[in-house]
Amino acid sequence: MKKSMDIVVYSKPFFPRMGGLERNTLTLCLALLDGGNNVHLITETQSKAEKKYPFQIARTTNRFEMYKLLDRADLLIVNGNLSLRVIPLAFSKGVPYAIIYHNFLGYKRSENNFLDNLDNKIRWWFAHRARLNIFTNTYSKETVEVPPETAHVVLNPVDKILQEHYCKGSTLPDEHKAFLFAGRLIEGKGIFILLEALRLLDGKLNVKVNIAGEGHDETRFRKEINNFETIKINMLGRLRSSDLVNEYQNAKALIVPSTTHKEGNPLVIAESLYAGTPVIASDQPPMIESVGEAGIIVEQGSAKSLAQALIKIEHDDIFYKKICEKARERSNIFSYENYKRKINNIFSI
Repeated sequence: MKKSMDIVVYSKPFFPRMGGLERNTLTLCLALLDGGNNVHLITETQSKAEKKYPFQIARTTNRFEMYKLLDRADLLIVNGNLSLRVIPLAFSKGVPYAIIYHNFLGYKRSENNFLDNLDNKIRWWFAHRARLNIFTNTYSKETVEVPPETAHVVLNPVDKILQEHYCKGSTLPDEHKAFLFAGRLIEGKGIFILLEALRLLDGKLNVKVNIAGEGHDETRFRKEINNFETIKINMLGRLRSSDLVNEYQNAKALIVPSTTHKEGNPLVIAESLYAGTPVIASDQPPMIESVGEAGIIVEQGSAKSLAQALIKIEHDDIFYKKICEKARERSNIFSYENYKRKINNIFSI
């Protein structure tokens, strides 16, 4: 590939929708742009008032329009798993394509019936003909069958815009810090396992837990946070970038107790470790890889295991200082600069 390329990035969701994939798509486009490439984003998310970005955006669901936008492309990058809407268009034009998988199992889908199996076979066929298959965790790379010479791992980074809000260190002493949950308020993210763990600790431990985010299980969650004696839960709602960074920097630890929601590699872990804040996460392989020694891995779905982790952090000062130090050591792994270098090195192959 030539050093400077005309790259088309496809991501079905994008801003003004808010989520991890939308933010990662922006970071990807900025990293490619900073690498000296021309970038054109195709998204199916519509917007009434277009915000200005330093790259071109086409908001369309029309496949013929997508086909035309690939005319001068040197490369198509699909961010957010294998898309059968746009990849066959690139293949028919002879445009090489790369796929960035954020799914736990890459291109694989459920196998409940004949159509699901057929869909997986089609996805397998296109994945094996991709110029590059990029995974956000090693587990997916090793689990999903793709040619090894095309397979790479790039952990999700702190996005470029969010990174600008970070400063060094916390403004609170450890005894005044709260634990933090940041993410969608849905059962699969383990929010009710967190509540169960806090009930086990109520009356035995005095802790504060800040909850940042919203989701379709929020009403049920709010109904169940009453009647704690020594546990204080603060509902923060959706936060602005600067406020979210402030929460990371002043948190005792981030809690990511995901259960049935299979994580590709949550951005919140990168964002917390970049702040030097350790993480308590359930034992899904992608999260084990991201957290490393900078936190505690707990049994998925076990309130008892999560409660024990909270006690460990509260009562073992030496251990807590150690995981904070490990978090600071891992922070650069998730920097935008590190991501930009890796992503441009991969696409210059």
